[in-house]
Amino acid sequence: MGSYGHPDHVHVHRVAMAAVEAAGYDQLYRDAGAPWRPHALYLATIPRSVVASHWQAVFGTPPEPGQTLPGVPDEHVTTHLDVGQWAERKWAAMHAHESEVGRGASMTLLTSLPEQARAQMLANEWYRRVSYTGTSETALSGPRS
Repeated sequence: MGSYGHPDHVHVHRVAMAAVEAAGYDQLYRDAGAPWRPHALYLATIPRSVVASHWQAVFGTPPEPGQTLPGVPDEHVTTHLDVGQWAERKWAAMHAHESEVGRGASMTLLTSLPEQARAQMLANEWYRRVSYTGTSETALSGPRS
């Protein structure tokens, strides 16, 4: 549900998951074609080790001992992509996102990074692959009524 709980990202996650679920039912959205199920979903994230490595450059001090950082434990990241050839386009797209620029947040954090660190962040994307079969399992046992 997003890497750091931003309400917009949490909502996008919920809507995407609902759309994937709805795609498998023939009684919903009949004009959209035959029902289907993906085998897996790739959820965008960032490993906490990456956040920790840039924390001091952004905030001026290292993270507090025991502080929970944004992102996910590194072992939850299943897929890494080198998207360096699109880093400049990503940066331009982020600048075009007026609501993000206006309120600061991640744009302010990325801008505060040294240029080399920012380029490294934008050149990499991390994902958590979640298998999705769309099948139901019975969690409770006992007679059905």
